[in-house]
Amino acid sequence: MTKLNKVAVAFVVLLGVIFVGNRALGSPGAMFAITPSAFQIKLNPGSVWSSGLSIINEGLEDLTVYLSAVNLDGELKPVLEEPQTVYEHSLAGWIQLSEKTFIVPGRQSITAPFVLKIPEIAQPGKHFAAILIGPQPLFSIGQKTLSSAGFISAVFSVQIPGVTSSAGRIKEFFSDKEIYGGSGVNFSLTFENLGNVNLKPFGEVAVHASSGELINKIPISMGDYDSVLPGRTRNWKFSWEGSDKLSSLGRYRAIASLSFGSPPETTSKEIFFWIIPLAPILLILAIMILPPMLIVFAAKTIKAYVNKIIEREFNRPREIPLKYRPVFKAIWKPFALIIVLAFFGFGIGGAAYFTRNSVPKTATQTASLIIQKSTFPNLLREMFPFFDSGFLSSVFEDDFVVFNYSNDNGSWPVYGVKVKDSQSFLAIVGPILEMNASKFYPHSIGFSNFKDGRLGNFRTRYAVGSLVGAAFNYGVYNNELVIATSYDGFKKAVEEGVDNSIDLTEN
Repeated sequence: MTKLNKVAVAFVVLLGVIFVGNRALGSPGAMFAITPSAFQIKLNPGSVWSSGLSIINEGLEDLTVYLSAVNLDGELKPVLEEPQTVYEHSLAGWIQLSEKTFIVPGRQSITAPFVLKIPEIAQPGKHFAAILIGPQPLFSIGQKTLSSAGFISAVFSVQIPGVTSSAGRIKEFFSDKEIYGGSGVNFSLTFENLGNVNLKPFGEVAVHASSGELINKIPISMGDYDSVLPGRTRNWKFSWEGSDKLSSLGRYRAIASLSFGSPPETTSKEIFFWIIPLAPILLILAIMILPPMLIVFAAKTIKAYVNKIIEREFNRPREIPLKYRPVFKAIWKPFALIIVLAFFGFGIGGAAYFTRNSVPKTATQTASLIIQKSTFPNLLREMFPFFDSGFLSSVFEDDFVVFNYSNDNGSWPVYGVKVKDSQSFLAIVGPILEMNASKFYPHSIGFSNFKDGRLGNFRTRYAVGSLVGAAFNYGVYNNELVIATSYDGFKKAVEEGVDNSIDLTEN
């Protein structure tokens, strides 16, 4: 399968179109196919190019189909809401359909002609669009929402020669707070394409301590088929664990650097933030203040008590001020405040300590409620609503298990499920998981490009995440699928089996 056809398949799935034996699912009785499914052409400004789509009705009854031209964004998703002026000056606006509705007789095919007219002022570079064909109109009446029909797409990749401009910048880079009480620093970065060609920026965010020492590097990259289109932006959200130890106190500098284009150009931006770990600071203050206060309180209380004994035993004149009660009252309020602060500091420090040190070092089952309340197809539908539930049920068993693999870097969920149709998973679902791997993590993070791997006889696909310890891994062995958010958790699941209910060993 060529790279463009892989792009077409991925886009079709994103629209909720699932192919099984060249059938389009999503509308009862709607079974049709199209050819070709992708056009990769090179046209000059002012060119006119004509072609057609063959629509094949695989059913016995006549079928009415509806055609719509839409632009694709950098993630190959349809752009459904854009100004008419923008649409007219884009690839989708240059595709002229002779008709938008066709009736295809049963067991027959028809040709839907179209003309692609490239204006003289067309921007050079690569443009993406698609013709969507479905048994219902693309939009619900009066609403800019996709209907429930299943759509097949013909994807267009049009290269327009000319003087290209490769330009971009980091439009925004910031952290969600300026002061952090410990670990968990969340970043947001937005890249803007200012040129007329598609860009695939890559780079990193380097975190430096106040001394200038490099603390960590967070890689930033895009998927194989992903890019930032001209005039568009792309946003990444990711986090850095940091530290809640006292040694982490200080002002930090984060520098985002992205490279793009050929020859590569670089854009960068820096921000500053503080880490002030409250728990150890309060604990130290409590240790420093509490003992002296206790000593002063004890000394003055003993002194007042001795004075009272002297008054009783030696009939000391009442005119001499004993100040027993006044001393006690004077020091009680600040002493109580110190006690509260001390307990507060000890509580926070102790909670932080036991939280960090009570995490088990081995995998533990923590997902019984998830297993009881949901099925794996429903879980995927919650993450990816565009999937057809019938298709997911044909690929996966309902029952699945989840456990959290915990180590010093955090807690990483691992999913295990039996696969009914491994070929459909690898061809259709797998690429979608790779394009949306960050959905399996609490915060959106960046990933390196996915690569083929192997663990024993277990063939895998994996990518390293920008978060320390994060690595998205998945693979199917003997019709059993494991999806893990860390490599160590993946190894644990393969070696021991998920919850001992799926045999993932090589025996």
